[in-house]
Amino acid sequence: MILLICLTILVWSILGRPVGKLVGRLGSVDWKRYADNAWRWMRDKAGHLGIAVVRKMLLLWYVLKDDSTSLLDRALILGSIVYIVSPMDLLPRAAFHLLGICDDAVVLAYVYNKVKGKITPEMEAEAEATLRQWFNPAIA
Repeated sequence: MILLICLTILVWSILGRPVGKLVGRLGSVDWKRYADNAWRWMRDKAGHLGIAVVRKMLLLWYVLKDDSTSLLDRALILGSIVYIVSPMDLLPRAAFHLLGICDDAVVLAYVYNKVKGKITPEMEAEAEATLRQWFNPAIA
């Protein structure tokens, strides 16, 4: 249910609709558990998604884990990770080819731009270290 709420918050936010009531339903969420799940989802799909996408997703993940991150930002981040790693898309890649990648790109760009001010140099360093583990030797 939490993932569905996060996805709904993500879509409504992109569309400019109010999300306050939905965000209010997330007060008692175990964000560590969802962050751990998101980590596994990203790791499992990393090779398919590519370094550039995974880099941004990892930065989002580190913001998700930060205790100072708001419920809205956590919902947006979790919703974006779920949407990007999910085989279900508004524009399926199999049917729409290059256009089918656009919805994922819009989601990632939207959420990244919303929270990029919260990304610290330490988060960037951790993301780069993880990329080296997951993609080595592809990363110089």
